[in-house]
Amino acid sequence: MNVVAIVGRLVRDPDLRSTSSGTPVANVSIAVNRSKDEVIFVDVTIWDKQAEAFCKFHHKGDLAAINGRLTMDEWDDKQTGARRTKLKVTCESWSFAANRQPEGKPF
Repeated sequence: MNVVAIVGRLVRDPDLRSTSSGTPVANVSIAVNRSKDEVIFVDVTIWDKQAEAFCKFHHKGDLAAINGRLTMDEWDDKQTGARRTKLKVTCESWSFAANRQPEGKPF
């Protein structure tokens, strides 16, 4: 089963672009905290109308909830020619999350 659910804060504003065929795609980086000392940065790709809506309503520092699946990006490094890979999340749905956190609780 390939299912991912994360809630975290956007590290920067979403980057909305279009493919050569005109399909909207947004790239987002989300910081997920388990504790103040343990932060994981997760790259997320959002497609189509969901990408446009996400970018309309979310900005750097906002809290977002993402449901999706793990995907592996692969490419050849232009400088070294080495094969590179990166594990990412492809968003299947997203929702708003409360932007306020209880006192003393990391988020």
